[in-house]
Amino acid sequence: NTLSSPSSSSSRSASFKPVENGAEAPVESVSVAAADNDGDLDLVINNVNMPLFVYRNETSALMPQHRYLKVELEGEKGNRWAVGSKLTAYHGDKTWYLEQMPMRGFQSSVDPRPNFGLGNTAQLDSLVVEWYDGKKTVLTQIKTNQTIQIKHEDAKEAAGKPAKVVIKTTLTP
Repeated sequence: NTLSSPSSSSSRSASFKPVENGAEAPVESVSVAAADNDGDLDLVINNVNMPLFVYRNETSALMPQHRYLKVELEGEKGNRWAVGSKLTAYHGDKTWYLEQMPMRGFQSSVDPRPNFGLGNTAQLDSLVVEWYDGKKTVLTQIKTNQTIQIKHEDAKEAAGKPAKVVIKTTLTP
């Protein structure tokens, strides 16, 4: 099976191979993740009253020159996945942007580890994480084709922005 997604400049496709024999079934939910940790996103389809389908994306084997960077964000208590954080990767004149929002509709999700598809970029000039509370982390000279972990506790205060915004509400009778 092939999944195609047109982009503004070209048509990109990924080759998916069913792990189990897939047949038509009513779909209840879909999860997208690099389940085998090879950098390309696989599909897990939860069917109604049937076993789930797992489709492994074989792009990394078919196009080994294509590279990725997976980021494990570690937020604070109450927001361990750092939901609401923004990640921007830079290399030369290229920019990639992701927002940490690991949900996709009712009963569907994506991997909570943001995953950049970087073409054949072997090393990023920088990666900037704008945390959900205004703090910032900047990493430089990051090799691709790996998973990195970034912790909120190591972030710096952003210039002119408070680390936390406290809103106090007074209720009057």
